[in-house]
Amino acid sequence: MLTSRAAYAAAGVGAAVALAASGLPPGLGLLAGARRAWRPARWPEAAMGELVVLAVIGLGTYLMRVAFLVGARREPPARVARLLPHVGPAVLAAITAPALLVPHGAVVPVETLTAALAAAVAWALWWRTRSLPLALFGGLALSWLAGLALP
Repeated sequence: MLTSRAAYAAAGVGAAVALAASGLPPGLGLLAGARRAWRPARWPEAAMGELVVLAVIGLGTYLMRVAFLVGARREPPARVARLLPHVGPAVLAAITAPALLVPHGAVVPVETLTAALAAAVAWALWWRTRSLPLALFGGLALSWLAGLALP
């Protein structure tokens, strides 16, 4: 919810940037220098479609935030509270597993093996030394060396 002048200013700037980047004709652009090449035959239907998509996305994110604020309780239900500690590791795994197993969008054995080996070495270095920088640089160095050695 917009409760301060700064919030209104941020919302206004965001809306102006979205409108300027949506392909409005030069006479209707809100920010100088942020205009795309204008094609008169395409503008009405394409720009209106993009503006509708932006409005629906904005409304959806607003409603998701409001739902949590309106339904806010001091303590989550016991079943939810029991599961909350597992959300962070699950999200981290969901982000890193595809990057390790499918590094460039396709399973290529050499690249998958290189990424998995570098991750295993980084984990082993961290487990042995408890030094995150050493683990990161060790895994990175192994990844580079393996990338150079393997075809």
